[in-house]
Amino acid sequence: MPFDDILSVVTLSKTGQLEHFILTFGLESREDAGRATSITQLCQVARETLGEVDVREMQDAIYNIRPEHATFLKFLPNGTAVDFNRYRKLREWRKLLNADFNIRVQPGGRIRIEDLEAASGAPVLRPPLGLSSDDIRFATLAVDEARKSIEEGGARPKPKVGAVIVKEGKVLAKAHRGETPYLANHAEYIALEKKLKDEVLIGSVVYTTLEPCTTRNPPKVPCAERLVDRRIGRVVIGTLDPDPRITGRGILLLRNAGIAIDLFPPELMSQLEELNRDFTRDRQTRFVQDKEQRQTPDAWLDLFREKQNLEEEVASLEAQVPAFSVRPQVKAGKDSIDLLNDKIKRKKRQLDEITERITSLR
Repeated sequence: MPFDDILSVVTLSKTGQLEHFILTFGLESREDAGRATSITQLCQVARETLGEVDVREMQDAIYNIRPEHATFLKFLPNGTAVDFNRYRKLREWRKLLNADFNIRVQPGGRIRIEDLEAASGAPVLRPPLGLSSDDIRFATLAVDEARKSIEEGGARPKPKVGAVIVKEGKVLAKAHRGETPYLANHAEYIALEKKLKDEVLIGSVVYTTLEPCTTRNPPKVPCAERLVDRRIGRVVIGTLDPDPRITGRGILLLRNAGIAIDLFPPELMSQLEELNRDFTRDRQTRFVQDKEQRQTPDAWLDLFREKQNLEEEVASLEAQVPAFSVRPQVKAGKDSIDLLNDKIKRKKRQLDEITERITSLR
């Protein structure tokens, strides 16, 4: 579901939609002084959900908001607050809204929001505690990225994952799993190490649709550790890893590193659960299989033998690469060297899966 569909109030007039927008925008502030903003910022944010909004429309909407619903304050350098309502009868009232001001929603404003939503006839997603409308917008972008994930093949389904990195309200990078040309790589890795390798990300916010991983086959580094290394300030997560053996480990690692954690709203979580239902079913089925396998005396030995055989196969194939590189290429849909590299990648994916299973049996 696009962000516009989540937040729009479809049956209200344009004036009612703007009133609802202004009140919910101001309601997100927990400061006594209200939420600082400007006409320009309000118009920019409103356009993302309501379409084109000009300055005069926004000024008129503010003028029509009753004082018992919200007050609009201009703070002078000496700390004195000037209330817009005192000057609304002046001919030059619009000029007073050209500068920065604060929106302070009154108790009656909360009731007014509920009345507007009831009049709209459509559910409106109010940000959960700890999330803002910007959080929902960026989380929705991450869900959209997840839908673009590339199928990697292999015996087991892989999750569709999207990641968005934001700093000071600006999107620095978006990525999805298997994104070209970074095939078979995790979304967080692509965003952090491929697209933003040289950027300073201290204090940034990462929106990721799946709990960051905590185990990878060496020399790969788990995504959760990469987030810690880049000193990310906050991570907003869509869904936890569905594998009962490792659910919550990514969150625990991030929390122990002092990184703030929030979760996507339930509406977006539901979309992700539907998007990754095959992956979830596979993870949970594998948990049952491995639980039964733990009771088999030869379980460890069988897995280690399989891992050793795969390692030998990969080493043997990689040893052939230099020889293939100097031979005349034979065209058969793909060059011989490409076919060899594809085979190596398939074997390495199998090796990653075996290593993950061995880790889970410990």
